[in-house]
Amino acid sequence: MDILCGAPLPEFGLPRRFHRDLHQGPVSDGSTFVARRLDTTDEDLEGLGIQPPEVAVAIVSALTTKADGKFHTSLKTAILPGDDRYGMFTLAVGDDGFIVTKQVTVCPNNPAEGAPATTGAIMVMDGQTGLLRAVLGANWISAVKTAALSMVAARRLADPGAETIAFVGAGVQAHSHSVAFSELFPLKRIRVFGRGKANVDKLFGYSRNMGLVA
Repeated sequence: MDILCGAPLPEFGLPRRFHRDLHQGPVSDGSTFVARRLDTTDEDLEGLGIQPPEVAVAIVSALTTKADGKFHTSLKTAILPGDDRYGMFTLAVGDDGFIVTKQVTVCPNNPAEGAPATTGAIMVMDGQTGLLRAVLGANWISAVKTAALSMVAARRLADPGAETIAFVGAGVQAHSHSVAFSELFPLKRIRVFGRGKANVDKLFGYSRNMGLVA
């Protein structure tokens, strides 16, 4: 479920005005049609205050919809252009009237230039006309969606009384998972194995602010 958690936008938790704007048809000036388009950044999406449990509910809905044959996703397409760079693309179509594509690029040298290593964008198109309805930042969605998907699995597989969480790697996903799992389990401590001391220290500081022993 890589695209907007694979769920219709209201279930994902976006304000209904977003859903309304996306569903509005093209505007005519008498000779041409111009599609209304919604552009949102990662900061815009984060500012909506959507919580991981809400996204987990949307993911369960998406899994059920997919099992019913009403939601379809393509296999991920990836390219490795060199210098440890990575590009990924995937596509989803549901019964909510949208076609959605997601593209993510990983460029390990970016942090040295003050840019994030992982960047991406999500395009939402009208399922009938193909007209572009929205361009969304992909970083916040990817972080929260992945953690929420882990929540769905952990609810069924993990000890509900678990007090320790451990990570291999101390990047964005470790941060988003620590927040999500702290709402699901009575966590008291965190264990981390990471290659970069700066990232490990940052995660430790973040976790201690959450009241966890790191």
